[in-house]
Amino acid sequence: MTYSRSDYVAVFLINPNGDALELTQSTNSADVPLIEDTYARGEGVAGCAWESNQVVLDWSSGSRPGGDAPSHAASSAPSVQMGVPVRNLMEEVVGIVLCIRRPEATCGRSGCFSATDEIVMTALAAAAAPHIERMIGTERRTRAITRLSHELKMPLSGILGAVEFMRREAQSHGWTFSEDYLGDIYGYVDLMGGLVSTLDHGGRDIDLTLNRTRVFLFRDIVAPATKQLQIPLSNRGLSSQAVTLRGIDRFPAMFLDKERFQQVVFNLLSNAVKYADRDPSAFHIEIIGLAGEDGCDIIFQDWGVGFEPGMENAAFLEGVRGPNAHRYDVTGAGIGLWVVRRIVEAHGGKIAISNTHHPTELTVHLPRSASCSPTSR
Repeated sequence: MTYSRSDYVAVFLINPNGDALELTQSTNSADVPLIEDTYARGEGVAGCAWESNQVVLDWSSGSRPGGDAPSHAASSAPSVQMGVPVRNLMEEVVGIVLCIRRPEATCGRSGCFSATDEIVMTALAAAAAPHIERMIGTERRTRAITRLSHELKMPLSGILGAVEFMRREAQSHGWTFSEDYLGDIYGYVDLMGGLVSTLDHGGRDIDLTLNRTRVFLFRDIVAPATKQLQIPLSNRGLSSQAVTLRGIDRFPAMFLDKERFQQVVFNLLSNAVKYADRDPSAFHIEIIGLAGEDGCDIIFQDWGVGFEPGMENAAFLEGVRGPNAHRYDVTGAGIGLWVVRRIVEAHGGKIAISNTHHPTELTVHLPRSASCSPTSR
């Protein structure tokens, strides 16, 4: 079969508002008639491919899969066009690849797009879909988190100042509390400060300059992180009693960045909460500590929806969200596990998905060197 070629290819992506296709990439624009920079749903070949979620051929070629040309389509066109949907894992359109032939093209032996062209372009669009969706997510996330980090800095400073004032007032009046509530607030502020610091880098690489101090993994990192989990747990109607610890309290002192590693533990625990089974009675998280000659393993187990097989490596890439995120309508930007991996690796450790389901199991390995003072290495 003879392949007809495209003189011009344009990639359109659905804008953040979801109400229009916007031109993002194109080739050979000087050789073909101008096309619009944006198309509404159902407008032009690109808009019709979006609306129908199927390949749409230019009306002048006399063919459109699934029926006749709609009333808003032109009866004649200055070029031969083919619109190919790019779909995400939920089979929703995220963009359109528009292939165009020159105005002098006819529907002769090699002028129109062939069935083979349609098959080839559909396959290419399917292969490109994960990369395009990731590009869309990165762009939108960068805009959103840059704004969010800016807006969070002021209230964080205000909270820290208010807590410091409360601490001084309590000391001056000799007030005491049955629990270390101010310490809890400081812990939350430290955690939020680390999260904002990560957000502040938007889509760029994060700064992982570590401030290592001598800490005990249970007392200084795991216990505060599990305490900070109370709000996500209560929002899901889950009990904190379902979080159990085993062996962590026997770990030796280690030299870690306390705030950064609290973020690691909190991210992993909050992920388990987000992907918990819909039945609260089935919810359970277990944190297991195993010390060996080559270092320490911290194992996080939960009995939630788990990972799809094959996601063991991709789950730790920036911007990647697995099929279960869409299937169970879990919000997120695909950066939580990426940040965890970066922090663990900055400490010389490794993280891996050691089991994908029932239990879902992630293992953080810290080398023996983490127990040594940075100045003694």
